[in-house]
Amino acid sequence: MKARVAGAGFHNRTLLAALMMLASFGVCADQASCTDNADCKKGEACLDQGAGATGTCVARCAPLRLQIVSVGQESATTSDGNFIRYKLAVTNWQQFPDALFALTTDLPPCDLNANASRSWVDIFDATTQRRIYRFCALTQAKNLTELWFGLPQGTPAPARVHITMNDRRTGKTYCSNEISIASP
Repeated sequence: MKARVAGAGFHNRTLLAALMMLASFGVCADQASCTDNADCKKGEACLDQGAGATGTCVARCAPLRLQIVSVGQESATTSDGNFIRYKLAVTNWQQFPDALFALTTDLPPCDLNANASRSWVDIFDATTQRRIYRFCALTQAKNLTELWFGLPQGTPAPARVHITMNDRRTGKTYCSNEISIASP
């Protein structure tokens, strides 16, 4: 019985330490399972772990925020048709170390990319909280100045967008400000 109590005490201390570590990252310890952002509360994002159908609703962000701006739009044509590419840039990209973008083989892949980057950047429609696009192969912090998402020509752009950057190694999530996107 004493061994069981000691084991339970160790488990509780370990769990408490893990919860305190999550709180220090600004991640809410009371996380819900999700399949997309619609399963999460306003202000939360469903961050998947890259393998499996479910993710975790994350409510808070790291203190350092990504500062994004809209840097224009351009037409693009692919074999799938004509698109408008909405370009974004993180103005404080220098505050994020390149190590956040190291290629990894020990973390879950991004679709068929088994050598995805440590941190993934997601662009969200700020009204619906639905993910519009994901970058999972950025290789350095400066790549944060070249973000974009494309929509078929004639499709209205979301009124506002924001981004998150999830460090898959530590579980730390960086969030951005919301910006307006003007449709062409």
